[in-house]
Amino acid sequence: MWYVIFWKACSACQLRMKNNKLQNEEELQSWFIKQIGNFLKAKNKQMVGWDEILEGGLAPNAVVMSWRGEQGGIEAARMGHQVIMTPGVPCYFDHYQGDPESEPKAFGGFNPLKKVYYYEPVPADLEDSLKHLVLGAQGNVWTEYMTGFNQVEYMILPRMPAMAEVLWSEPSQRNWEDFSKRVEAHMLNWERQGYQYSKGNTKVSISPIMVNNQLKVSLGSDIYGAEIRYTTNGVKPGLQSKLYSDSILVDTSMLVQAILVRNNQVLSLLPSQQEFVKHKAIGAKIKYAQAPSNSFQAEGESTLVNGIKGNLATRPNWIGFLGKDLNFTAELSDLKAVSSIGISFLHFYRAWVFAPTTESFSVSRDGISWSEPTIVNNDLAPNTNGLFSKTFSCAIKEQDVKFIKVIAKNVGVCPQGHAGEGEKAWLFADELVVE
Repeated sequence: MWYVIFWKACSACQLRMKNNKLQNEEELQSWFIKQIGNFLKAKNKQMVGWDEILEGGLAPNAVVMSWRGEQGGIEAARMGHQVIMTPGVPCYFDHYQGDPESEPKAFGGFNPLKKVYYYEPVPADLEDSLKHLVLGAQGNVWTEYMTGFNQVEYMILPRMPAMAEVLWSEPSQRNWEDFSKRVEAHMLNWERQGYQYSKGNTKVSISPIMVNNQLKVSLGSDIYGAEIRYTTNGVKPGLQSKLYSDSILVDTSMLVQAILVRNNQVLSLLPSQQEFVKHKAIGAKIKYAQAPSNSFQAEGESTLVNGIKGNLATRPNWIGFLGKDLNFTAELSDLKAVSSIGISFLHFYRAWVFAPTTESFSVSRDGISWSEPTIVNNDLAPNTNGLFSKTFSCAIKEQDVKFIKVIAKNVGVCPQGHAGEGEKAWLFADELVVE
């Protein structure tokens, strides 16, 4: 973690390590956590710490707050420790809950009411014998972007009662439609009491789905009783636009725009929109040499071949690798004539996200004999500040292809002078576009 940089330069820290025969800064952290744990135990208090306290070894009886996804909590439970689940998705209420263009400035990410309500704090892949160690979950509200308590109220309402219902009821007792009706009654009460609250995510959700090897678009809403009107021809949707009733076939590249309407009134301040790129790798089977981070899996394997390019505002369609290369093989549905391959990466210096140093493309008819890799070098220095995407692409002599291999080299660690200097760097990728 970032603190290691300062501990390496701290003479007192280095002396403490030497005197206690500690091998590295992670062991120094563990030593410190255990000291504090013993102190708290002597005062009949319970230690609760963020999942970073796993690094170097846990103090006995420490409770772990799993915020960097759920893996830290799973690991702690398997070590016999109690756990509080609070992953960034969907437990951070400082993230956007509606369209970023019409919402107060937030930290980033996208945790709408519906996503909070559908959260299950006990991980499905945690052994049954350990599930009792998950004490519950917690909604977090960090206030860097909140200018007053009115905005804090707005960010927690109605996500707070959604989280409460998740934690106070069994999964079988939860019903989104029923909750949606009930939360509107709460909103009337908040209105009378002068509380600030979000009136709901009026942003239509636009999701790609594969049906019989065809790319289709599913539209959804968080607002009870609202209908969806949409267009695919670039015209802004209105009350007379087509009423959504079933998934939309993507048979060409298109811009899907949609609004919510209730009682003949448009609820959406701005239309939701998503551009879909039709190409030859849509729906391809993806096989990773190294799995992506549990914290940034987006839509899973389909993320790279679902027709959607990454969004710089909320980054929901980027798949992330921490300190690892992106290395995968895409198997197309059948042999296809291919002449170009491209894939884009996020560069966000402040968030420890860097475009790869090199990108390698190779193709095959049978998955056994491969072409000589085409290498594309990155001309962007890792210490370049800013937020943008960078596309790596190559042209090849047109040929019949069924398999495509892509290897993007992670910069490895944050560069010199960066706040996280020497720490593992993130690599974020989006759509594999094959023409």
